[in-house]
Amino acid sequence: LHSPAIEVSCNKSDNRYKLSFDILIEDVNELDHNNDGIFLVRTHNSKFSLWHKDAVSSQVIYAKDINIRSKTEQHVEIIIEPNARFLRLGPYLARNGNIKWSNISLQRY
Repeated sequence: LHSPAIEVSCNKSDNRYKLSFDILIEDVNELDHNNDGIFLVRTHNSKFSLWHKDAVSSQVIYAKDINIRSKTEQHVEIIIEPNARFLRLGPYLARNGNIKWSNISLQRY
């Protein structure tokens, strides 16, 4: 599950975006130890591209990289610099776990 294609600027001087969301993970230890991804960001050259194989870039945001704790709602902000014309993003859960995402927002930064 991800967003529809979002047209963004990939001009080096004007291509910073802030992705923010609130997240609550019941038990971080239930997430797959090899892939504790919580959010996915992909860039594409076409608004009709969907898949990983067609992506110019694909970035998974991992719980361990941003120090997510169990049973504590946390606000996350990530700066994205797209390298293609279209962006798709969305919550991500590889296998096990109980995660609640809310207030997902993308703004020019």
